[in-house]
Amino acid sequence: MKQLKLKYGLKTICTLLILFQCSVIAQAGYLKKGTKAPSLGSASSYNTSSGKAINIESYKGLVVLVDFWATWCGPCIKAMPHMQELHHKYGKKGLVVIAHTDSSSRGVESYIKKNKFEFMFSIAGSKGIGKNYGVSGIPSACLIDVNGAVIWQGHSASVRESDVENALKKVSKGALMKLSSIFPMHEAYSKNSTLRKIQKDVEAGKMGKSLNALESLLKKDKTENKDQCQKEIDFIKEWLSGYETYADERAEKGDALEAKKLYYVLYNSLSAHDARLEFKKKYDTIRRSSDYKIGEKYTSMLKKVARASNKSKLSAYKSFLKKNPEGYYSKLVEELMGQL
Repeated sequence: MKQLKLKYGLKTICTLLILFQCSVIAQAGYLKKGTKAPSLGSASSYNTSSGKAINIESYKGLVVLVDFWATWCGPCIKAMPHMQELHHKYGKKGLVVIAHTDSSSRGVESYIKKNKFEFMFSIAGSKGIGKNYGVSGIPSACLIDVNGAVIWQGHSASVRESDVENALKKVSKGALMKLSSIFPMHEAYSKNSTLRKIQKDVEAGKMGKSLNALESLLKKDKTENKDQCQKEIDFIKEWLSGYETYADERAEKGDALEAKKLYYVLYNSLSAHDARLEFKKKYDTIRRSSDYKIGEKYTSMLKKVARASNKSKLSAYKSFLKKNPEGYYSKLVEELMGQL
């Protein structure tokens, strides 16, 4: 009887040790609060339109929650439904959930389909889950604010809704446009075939064509569904206004590269409509700005030092700051220096 108890005790201890090894988190290795979120090292993805690498920078303006996990980690699997809950509750409010793992995870695609997970999954290009984030054990999560800075790290099951909600307060209406495949979607379509076709054009980003058609319909004396026409015009203008506000915010902060992309989306969507000229001016202005030129130098520098040693990176960062001591991209470089 004592022998049986001893065997059972040893088995239990071994199991607990394995689970502890999988879930232990060395907080001392975590990034400092306020540090710019580094690259995930993503090479491919699931639940994305392209299946390509996921870039954290692409979600600037939104709140990002990264879950570091693996299919072989029991505690990770147990924490995954919590990620799904957060995605369902806050996804439309500006939260982007990304589950990140590496090649050690097997059957990721079938696991996603079996559990019907809807948020994004990232696969690293090399072995090592969350090394850039100071992760020494999984499951581990990282919450990133609208400015791309780390605001919390801890066990994946310990992500608090209050922390997410506080971070979401800083998400602008314009930034939310990124969550709807850029262009707005209708909750319901008009029964009128002409209006329904216009609504489809709006969702495809053909704002100029749609506005021209709606304005033409309103000019006709015997036009039916005038209220619907006006509502659709207001719907388009609300989207344009929100997107422009976000673009202006990025320009004011000095993020000229992002602002240029946003102004181009606005200009291109209004093709064949006079309103496009306003955004063409903003697009041209931002391209000629000193912030944009510095942004190009910043991007070029990052490409050159991508695989360089820390010593070479530090030298490049110092050189950049010497030539560009102030501004949005200089702050990003200072944050990169702090991570070395």
